[in-house]
Amino acid sequence: MTRARTNATGTTTLGSTALSLGATTTSVSGLTLSSPAISTITNTGTITLPTSTDTLVGRATTDTLTNKTLTSPALNGAVFNWPVESWYINATAFAGYTAYLQTNGAVHYLTTASTANGTLNITAASGVTLNSIMTTGQAITFSLLITNTTAYYANAYQVDGTTSGVTVKWSGGTAPSAGNASAVDIYQFTILKTGNAAFTVLAAGPVKYA
Repeated sequence: MTRARTNATGTTTLGSTALSLGATTTSVSGLTLSSPAISTITNTGTITLPTSTDTLVGRATTDTLTNKTLTSPALNGAVFNWPVESWYINATAFAGYTAYLQTNGAVHYLTTASTANGTLNITAASGVTLNSIMTTGQAITFSLLITNTTAYYANAYQVDGTTSGVTVKWSGGTAPSAGNASAVDIYQFTILKTGNAAFTVLAAGPVKYA
């Protein structure tokens, strides 16, 4: 870069560009700024650049965003284009089971024959509770498929590892007292969050498929 100098015409030069003294806007080309410290760029607004290594997202680019919170987003079109979801196949034999819905989805199929009656615990993930990810007024529906040779069944029901604050209501008004032998038994649960660590579970099953 050449040193700026003033001449008799009221201009100065920066590099090879003549600058009019007192001009409010001048375009300068052919300059390289090495490691400039830029706090703000003002045009019709302010862009805040990241202070660490990051990638800026463009309007017309395809990007994967993580750890972002959308507050009252306006979504154009349906959230689900069609009602298809993955189901979780697990070779575990039922003798009690913890269902991780956030980790494994909302349909769990236990393919090995049950070995005993047991407790079903419904939660989000290892170390993550449904109470922590759901807000009051939200609901989630979960289906459990149990393979039976002997008529074992789920005989106790928990949310987040406890029965405290959990009210279970059964289709038909009566909880099951046995499963179905030589069948796949299907249970369905709709978990309604009614308050902090408070849930109503609407339950149905076991329905026999053989």
